[in-house]
Amino acid sequence: MNLDAQDGNSTSGNLFYAMMIQGKLNVRNATSPDLDQARLAPTVVGYLLLAGSLFLSITALMALPALLAAHTKDVRSAQSLSGILFLPVFVPAFLLMFAPMSILPIGAQVAICALPFSYPTLAGQALYTKDYLPVVLGIGYQIAFTSAVLVIAARFFASERVLTARLSLSRSRKPPIGD
Repeated sequence: MNLDAQDGNSTSGNLFYAMMIQGKLNVRNATSPDLDQARLAPTVVGYLLLAGSLFLSITALMALPALLAAHTKDVRSAQSLSGILFLPVFVPAFLLMFAPMSILPIGAQVAICALPFSYPTLAGQALYTKDYLPVVLGIGYQIAFTSAVLVIAARFFASERVLTARLSLSRSRKPPIGD
C-alpha cells in the first residue's frame, strides 16, 4: 500500500471509520469531558439571564416592526421594511459566534452593544465564562429600549396619526393622462 503525504490524513481517517463500523474500535466507553470539573457548566443564574435576555430581545423585535410597518401604505411595503430589521439581529450574532467581544475593534464593540438584539448571544457566551456583568447591564439596556419602543408604539396607535402616517418605499406612480 503506497501512502503519499497528502493522502495520509484521509487514509487514517478512513481506517478509523472502517474499524469503528466493524466493531474493532470501541468508542462507546469513551468519556466526555466533565464540565463541572472544568468549571464550564452553566448555572441557573446564567440560564435565567439568558431567558430574560431572549424574552426582551424578542419583545423588542416584535414591537419595532409593528411601529415601523404602521407608516407604510400596504402589506408588501410593511413586509419589506420589517425584513430589513433582521439584519441588525443576525450580523452581531454571526460576529460574536466567531470572535469574542474582547478582540473586536472598539467601534465594532460599541455598535454591537448599541443593538439590543446582540445581548442574547452575549448571554449565551456568559453561560460558560460566568461574566454576568455585561449581560445584566445589557438586560437593563434592553428593558429601557423595549419600554421606549412600546411607549412610542402605544402612543402612536392610540392617536389618529396611525390613519395618516404613510411611508413610501418606492416612487409614487402618477396615473396616465386621460384615465
